[in-house]
Amino acid sequence: MATTPADDSSFSAIKAAYVSSENEDADGHDDLTDGSTTTPISMSLFRDATFTAGAAVAGSGAISILDQFKVTAIVKGNPVITGRTFAGA
Repeated sequence: MATTPADDSSFSAIKAAYVSSENEDADGHDDLTDGSTTTPISMSLFRDATFTAGAAVAGSGAISILDQFKVTAIVKGNPVITGRTFAGA
């Protein structure tokens, strides 16, 4: 399992979290696990990747980093944004 970082929402950080989770569900799995840190990345590569909570990245339509890769909770009246954890293989 690997969590998408709350403080670094770059595509490369999300890709690294996906790769280290050993998840194989994303539509762009082969492109995401190509071993390169310089391959162009688009959000559509993550379509259908699952998270441990059972949710998945949208299979169609717009993908929002905030909506798809982060969780917002209210703690003592303040919003707290944390990363979601990709489900493992």
